[in-house]
Amino acid sequence: MIFGTIKALTRELRSYYVPCLDGRAGTTAENRGYSVIGHLLRACLLEDRGDCVRMHDVIRDMALWIASDIERDQHKFFVQTGHQLSKAPEVGKWDGVRRVSLMANHIEHLSETPSCSNLRTLFLGSIHLSKISRGFFQSMPNLTVLDLSNNKSLLGLPRDVCELLSLQYLNLSRTGITELPTELKELKELRCLNLEYTDSLSLLPDGVISCFSKMRILRMFRCGSSDVSLVDELQCLKELQCLKELNLLTVTIRSAAALDQLSSSRGMQNSTRVLHLELFHDSKVVNFSSLANMKNLDSLHISQFWSLEEIDWEKELQKMQLPTTLHMWPQPRDPSAASPE
Repeated sequence: MIFGTIKALTRELRSYYVPCLDGRAGTTAENRGYSVIGHLLRACLLEDRGDCVRMHDVIRDMALWIASDIERDQHKFFVQTGHQLSKAPEVGKWDGVRRVSLMANHIEHLSETPSCSNLRTLFLGSIHLSKISRGFFQSMPNLTVLDLSNNKSLLGLPRDVCELLSLQYLNLSRTGITELPTELKELKELRCLNLEYTDSLSLLPDGVISCFSKMRILRMFRCGSSDVSLVDELQCLKELQCLKELNLLTVTIRSAAALDQLSSSRGMQNSTRVLHLELFHDSKVVNFSSLANMKNLDSLHISQFWSLEEIDWEKELQKMQLPTTLHMWPQPRDPSAASPE
C-alpha cells in the first residue's frame, strides 16, 4: 500500500486489504485494514480527517525508506504523488518496480508501453487522465491493484486490460467510463470492483459481471445513467446472483421490478450495505417491506421519487427495525406544514 500526501478515503484503504489477504472473506480483510488504520492513527502516523485520513509527507518519506530498506532495493517503490507531473515517467524508470503511485498529477495521456513484470500496485487516481493507449497494460502480468478513480475525462479502457490476469482490485469510481469492454471477463481473479459515481456508464456487457466468481466487494452506488433500460437493469441483477462469494454490495435501483429482484435473492439481501433508490418511473406504489430482510443494510439513499405517493420513510424504517442511516434528496415536504396557496 502506498500513501500519498493527499487525503485518502478510509473505506478505500480498507478495501486494498482484500487482495492482500488472499483466501479471507471480504469483510475479514476490510476489518483487518480498519484495524491497521486504527493503529496508525493512534500512533499519530496518520491524520484523521473524518471519513478521510492523511499521511504527512515526512512520515510518508520515512515509511518508503523503511519499506525500501526491507525490500533491499529502493527502486522497487516509485512514488511521485502530487509532483505536478504533466506526463508519465520515462519507460526506463518503470523497470523492476513493484509499487507505483502517480496520484494527484496532470497526466492526460498514457501512451507508452512500460515493461514492469514485477509491478503489483498502480495508483493513477486524480491525474486528469483522458486516454490510455493500447499496449500500456500488456507488460504488467503480476499487477493486483489498479486505481484509476477520479478521472472524469477517462471515457474508456483499452482492450488489453484483459491481459491483467492477476488483477484483484480495480477502482473506476468517478470516471467518465461509458462502457466496460467485454474483454474484462478475462479477469478471473478480480475480488473488488468499484464503479461508484460512474454516471456515464450505459452498458454492462452481458456475461461480464457473472464471470467474476471470486468477487467479494462490488460497489455500484450511483453507477449508470438514469436512462438505463429496465431490461438491462434486470439482466445486471440476474448476473449479480451468480456471485456466490459476494459479501459487500452497494447499488442503485431505479425500478420496482429491480427492487423485487434484488430482495428475492438471499445472497443479495445479505450482501447489500448501501442501497440507493432512484426514480421508479414504472410504479406509483411500491412494496418496501422487502427491505426488512436486508439485515446488513447500513445506508439507504432515496432520490427523485416524484412519481410515488408520499411515504414516511423514517416511520417505515422503524417498523422494519433496520439500523439504517437514511439520506433523502430533495428533502420531503413536511406534512404538518401549510400547503402553499
